[in-house]
Amino acid sequence: KGSVTSGYTVNAKGDVSVDGVVEAANIYAGGQIILKRGVQGGSKGYLEAGTNVIAKFIESATVKCGGYLQTDAILHSNVSARGEILVSGKKGFITGGEIHSGTSITAKSAGNSMGTKTTLEVGIDPALVEEFRALEISIPEMTDELEKTSRFVMNYAMRIKNGEVFEPRVMNNIRESAKRKEFLEQKLEKDMARYMSLSEDMEESEGGNIVIQGTIYPGCRIIISNVMYFVKSDVSHSKFIRDGADVKITAI
Repeated sequence: KGSVTSGYTVNAKGDVSVDGVVEAANIYAGGQIILKRGVQGGSKGYLEAGTNVIAKFIESATVKCGGYLQTDAILHSNVSARGEILVSGKKGFITGGEIHSGTSITAKSAGNSMGTKTTLEVGIDPALVEEFRALEISIPEMTDELEKTSRFVMNYAMRIKNGEVFEPRVMNNIRESAKRKEFLEQKLEKDMARYMSLSEDMEESEGGNIVIQGTIYPGCRIIISNVMYFVKSDVSHSKFIRDGADVKITAI
């Protein structure tokens, strides 16, 4: 009936409805989350719903949902939804942060005249995008570790072959490194295959669309099924769609 204040966590198998404001708190719902006033997350608020999220506004929070998301405004937040994201109401603006939808994003305005960095991404399940981005980071890190571990193991293997004898502690370290090398080789092969598969899915995706009923400002980045477009001047009353390897802008 009231607010969910900073530091608290709410877990529910079904729906969660909050009449007051959600602060820097965590809410997990198997169903939908309905915030009659909204969330002021202080960069720490986290909402995760199995289905839909409906909120008056979303500010400085992370929101993930398995269905659609509807709100009047999004400010400096990371928001992802498998379904559509609709930012309507009197304000209807998206300013700052990253907004991901598997299908479409509709808003009155995006970014602002100050050039605040804002990313709008559609066309692929946000969970798959998140996995793809994580692999982009982890694969080079694993490759680097594998190279270092391989050099270590090969160096000691040669020294042992040449007759050197090492104390038990060193031998144990060599054996553990050899196990780590084998693990990294197997995981890297698996992760590379997954990365290539996701990359192909992104290339083959027809993509969704982004509709800005008012103005989208410079500083905004549009991504449709992995095709990127940077907004360099004010664009009004427009729809963004993927056209092959480019992003096409049409009037609405």
